[in-house]
Amino acid sequence: MSEHVRPPQAKLAEPLGEDEIHVWSCAYRPAVGREPLRRLLARYLGSDADTLQLHEEEHGRPVLQAGGRGALRFNWSHSGERALVAVARSVQPGIDLEHRARRTRDVLALARRFFAATEATALERCDDASRPLQFLRLWTAKEALLKAQGRGLAFGMERVAVSLDPGSPALLAFEGEVLADWHLKELMCDEAWVAALAWRGRPMEVRWRGDLE
Repeated sequence: MSEHVRPPQAKLAEPLGEDEIHVWSCAYRPAVGREPLRRLLARYLGSDADTLQLHEEEHGRPVLQAGGRGALRFNWSHSGERALVAVARSVQPGIDLEHRARRTRDVLALARRFFAATEATALERCDDASRPLQFLRLWTAKEALLKAQGRGLAFGMERVAVSLDPGSPALLAFEGEVLADWHLKELMCDEAWVAALAWRGRPMEVRWRGDLE
């Protein structure tokens, strides 16, 4: 083989089922940008990462260029030095990740400005110590939903509302959407991180695949 021809990226040992969403964690560095994402998608496709082209939809969500690979749907989020990636075949996932240290002050002011009134009221009722975490639970859930929908923050965070019930937040309102069509899950990373995953469509098995090499 010529030294100028790179072999295809090896496929993953476990294939991605039609009824599954795989979630991966990886290190994130601004200098390399979306390269870890491209390498992961190449592993699913059994191709060379250099051949994969990503482009952004109207509201900024990255997708694979056309050419028979559009059935692989994905989303990613990064915060600080960590990123999460969700990959599926039959549904479009949305994922969001936030480091707890990033939101420690003024969360009520942010909620009153950007969240639904019911959410701001729920945060007002929280004690001071727990309020930053509860704010991030709402933020990640809402952003995951908006990323799965495809409009992102431009749609308006106040147009989607979730609860602060123990466990995964419940979807209370989503303007223009049928609530029963949506699924929302909190992702348990570790104590330093808050994350959520959302998608529209049938129930899926969410499989945590661990850290990328």
